[in-house]
Amino acid sequence: MAEAMVIIRNFVSETEAQIARHVLETHGIAAVVLRDDVAGVAIRLAVRHAESALALRILDAPFNSLSTLDTPFGDTNQSGRA
Repeated sequence: MAEAMVIIRNFVSETEAQIARHVLETHGIAAVVLRDDVAGVAIRLAVRHAESALALRILDAPFNSLSTLDTPFGDTNQSGRA
């Protein structure tokens, strides 16, 4: 049985939603962009319930080119370097 998906974020721009989806998939988290064609405005990002907390941590993490590009997410010491 497939695990339930939950909406973790709403977007105004489909481009922003697709970028967020790509960031999550780069970190191994499957994500889906959902568009509400009835209202034409609601663009939502959904992930598996079990991965929702980690997905939000990834999306909310500040970008630091020294640690983000050189090490896996969350794998840094006090200086931010591996």
